[in-house]
Amino acid sequence: MSAKDNEALIARQLEAFNQRDYSAAGILSGQLTDMPSGQTASGAAGLEQYWKGWIGAFPDGKVEVVRNVGAE
Repeated sequence: MSAKDNEALIARQLEAFNQRDYSAAGILSGQLTDMPSGQTASGAAGLEQYWKGWIGAFPDGKVEVVRNVGAE
């Protein structure tokens, strides 16, 4: 994927998080690592579980991209 494709994918996923659209995680594969905690989430089911953990702790939480950096 190109940097622009990755940027668009991340934007869609973050908007899905903000809308609480768990089904949007279904297009993802791979592994997410939460750097502060070291927690990992694998695939769509893992991401959905990770999102639900955050939303359970911060029910009104939203994500805003301030700066996105990518390179080819």
